[in-house]
Amino acid sequence: MHEDIKRSIITHLYQISRRTRQQGAGGMGVENLTMHQMQALFFVKNEQPVRMRELADELLISPGSATLLADRLVESGWLVRTPDDNDRRGIRLELSAEAGRKLVELLNMKMMQTGAMLDRLELKDMLELDRILSLLQEPGKL
Repeated sequence: MHEDIKRSIITHLYQISRRTRQQGAGGMGVENLTMHQMQALFFVKNEQPVRMRELADELLISPGSATLLADRLVESGWLVRTPDDNDRRGIRLELSAEAGRKLVELLNMKMMQTGAMLDRLELKDMLELDRILSLLQEPGKL
C-alpha cells in the first residue's frame, strides 16, 4: 500500500514539474537550456563569481563536464569568464548582464505561475504542504 501512494505522489510531482516547465518562458531564450544549464545559471546568479570546481561540486559533475557546460553558456551569452584575482591561471564565472535580467524575469514569471496553482488551495492546505516540503528538504533525510 505504501508503494502505491509513493508512486502516486511521485507521479503528481513529476506532472506538476512538467506542467510548469511547459508553460514556458515565452521568448526569453531559456527554451533550449538543459536542466543542468538552468541549475548552473541559478547557482552562478546566487554565488557569483564562481570557480569551475565550485560549479562542478554544486552540480555533482566532473570538472571537465562543468567546463563543457560553462563553454556552452559562455558561447550563448549567458555567462562570462573573468580572471581570478587570487590565482593567475584561475577563471571565474559570472552572469552576463542580459542573463541576470532574464533570470529575474524568469523567476518572477515562475512565481506567478506557481502562485496561481497554489491559489487553488485553501490556506490550511498550503500550510500543510509547506510543512511537508520543509520536512523533505531537511538534510540527512535522503
